[in-house]
Amino acid sequence: MNTKNLLFTAILIILSLIGGSTAEAQIIYTDVIPDTTVQSDGGVYALDLNNDGITDFNIAIFNNQIAQCGSSGSNKPGGCGTITNYYIIITPNGVNAIISDSDSEWSMTSAFLLGTPIDSSSSTWNNNSNFLEALGYYCFQGESCEISLIGNFGSEGDKYIALQLDVNSQKYYGWVRLSTYWGQEGFGGFGGGGDPSSFTVKDYAYNSTPDQPILAGQLNNNPIVILPSTNYCVGDSIAIPITSNYILFNASNYFIAQLSDSVGSFSNPLILDSIQSTNSVTINTIIPTGLYPSTNYKIRIISTDTSLISIPSMDFTINRLPSVVTVSNLNGNDTICPLDFWGSPEWSILGSNFLYPCIDCSYQWQFNGLDMVGEIGDLTGGPIGLTTSGIYHVDVTNACGVSSSNNYTLFVMPVINITMPDTMVCLNSLPMQLNALPASGTYSFWNSICCGESITGGGIFNTPSMLNGATVNSYYIYYSLYDSFGCHFSHTMMLNVNLCADVSEISNFNTIDIYPNPTTGTIYLSAPGNITLTDLSGKLLLEQKNTNQLDISALPAGMYFLHFGENNNQIVKVIKE
Repeated sequence: MNTKNLLFTAILIILSLIGGSTAEAQIIYTDVIPDTTVQSDGGVYALDLNNDGITDFNIAIFNNQIAQCGSSGSNKPGGCGTITNYYIIITPNGVNAIISDSDSEWSMTSAFLLGTPIDSSSSTWNNNSNFLEALGYYCFQGESCEISLIGNFGSEGDKYIALQLDVNSQKYYGWVRLSTYWGQEGFGGFGGGGDPSSFTVKDYAYNSTPDQPILAGQLNNNPIVILPSTNYCVGDSIAIPITSNYILFNASNYFIAQLSDSVGSFSNPLILDSIQSTNSVTINTIIPTGLYPSTNYKIRIISTDTSLISIPSMDFTINRLPSVVTVSNLNGNDTICPLDFWGSPEWSILGSNFLYPCIDCSYQWQFNGLDMVGEIGDLTGGPIGLTTSGIYHVDVTNACGVSSSNNYTLFVMPVINITMPDTMVCLNSLPMQLNALPASGTYSFWNSICCGESITGGGIFNTPSMLNGATVNSYYIYYSLYDSFGCHFSHTMMLNVNLCADVSEISNFNTIDIYPNPTTGTIYLSAPGNITLTDLSGKLLLEQKNTNQLDISALPAGMYFLHFGENNNQIVKVIKE
């Protein structure tokens, strides 16, 4: 415990021993014993807030049922059926009022949470009949029933209705606590066979001093603390207004402001500050630094005179400037390869980490000092698929300011482009030299007949030994290369090995000159005739009749066979460059 805590604890003990007198209590509380449940159609609870024998508010439950056919005005297309409406309403008597969504009749009554202030400035006061809940139950022939529920109360826990009582033109503020329940079968039954719908009144209270506030759920005259804001940052100034509810404390009284822990517990409270006062006053202090960010902090006030403890304030947020660092999946290695082993882009995944929660934070990633469009990922996200060298960081903004993470510099190695075009070769021309560039990699091959094997001997492809004599085939040549950083690059080419039978022998009888050969475009013959061009497998590619030239510029580089002469019985090997 620090010095301030010890000092204020001592003050609390000593002054509570001295004692003192207080004025007559102002909060009048009534516990409804036992809790009263109303569930019959037309049932009413008559609420006499100040217990003077006059009903101030009526809370009622009822239903009606409408037979309806067709789609006009109904929620179901076609068919006949019923629309059953169930209501819980509250009606102020005279000029009494409640708080609702608007000041018109049949508005929705506002549901207050514990500790919510109720006074003249609270939202919209309405002295008309208002719904607490309204439920529509639609059942049409041949269809299952549908449910529509509107209202602010629901069926989860207790809620408070804010009340304004008018007595001789003076306004008094109070509350009533109740819960609502919607039955399952028939949603209320009301004499049917169902689990009945209902509301249950549990207790109520009001401030007997005119025009003075009360907190929803406040049971006594202990001091009230209503914070002017629900969001603070560590180190902020905070004004804590204390309402003493017209209790006159002794001159020796201290009000001590205590802060809960981050989950709202006062089992080990932190003393913020104190002030000596006999009645309402404001404590001006500072939100301590080093607090854990949370949305569940509370403040309460303790008076040393008779040791009264206030109802804790509503939950509020204490935040702090984000402390963010950039993290990567590369474990500190700032160099990545442009491609992974399978030839896809290799990614550096950046994210952000925090030493404590970042409440209501927004994120903007930057690349070389400029915003990355659309990159506003949270603490587990961040920019993905980074394949560009540069400097990355994230700016994180919350109500306490902007924090920038550390810069992360990413180096992406250049792509190595491997050249190794598909080609065709005659069996009798093997072995052949494979010439992929850059030339420092290794080769292997496979085909559909057998498994693969490495190519040794400096990239010389020969008749494979594993193919059971099936040497005429299409082979996939796989080329693998690693650069000096260990980045992997690869390329696959197809090598077609053909028999090319008798080509050289037939070519010995050619009587027509073919030129130029090799060529980059058009081949010319010394005499016209019918010409066809095939690939090494015999597939027909081009055909011309009664001509002495053939344009092959559109074909890829490689080896082809030109057929000409009577019955195309003369063949010449043509090289396209």
